[in-house]
Amino acid sequence: NLDAAYQLGNYLAWDRRYEEALGIFGEILAKDPHNEDAEIGIARVNAWKGAQAAAINKYGEILQKYPGNFEAYQGLGTLALWTNDFEKSIGFFEKALKINPEDLVSLKGIGRTYLGRGDRRRAEEFFTRAQILEIKKTPLPFLIGIVAGSLILFLFLFLLIRSWIVKRKKILLQM
Repeated sequence: NLDAAYQLGNYLAWDRRYEEALGIFGEILAKDPHNEDAEIGIARVNAWKGAQAAAINKYGEILQKYPGNFEAYQGLGTLALWTNDFEKSIGFFEKALKINPEDLVSLKGIGRTYLGRGDRRRAEEFFTRAQILEIKKTPLPFLIGIVAGSLILFLFLFLLIRSWIVKRKKILLQM
């Protein structure tokens, strides 16, 4: 199952087992040469392991084959941000967002880029867009659970403080 193999490759990459992850993504591409996810996986792993030139080359190959791959622009934007090339980073993230306006990684990435460039107002604009999008994508039952949990915590703290005050009053009245 290629999807399970892809998940394994991602797990290995997150676990910093880069060579194993590259091997898994390579196996996926041997079986399915047009698997964009595996190609993105290879580019990301190269970036994470510090092989920026290999990552940039791979992202370039991906964009030649799949010009609408927003994750490749996202990766290039991140690499440019890592080297403080803010103008390039903004350009790449803008291209990613043009393809996928709801890409949280690019929204936050361009926000960090503007922050690095010293433009706090623009950074806040993108962080706010990302935050609103995250709230919109959060399932309603989860939000209800958060609100209910907060109300229960508030009620518990209120009763705790109230009982403390009542005890203090009794002690003071007995004096």
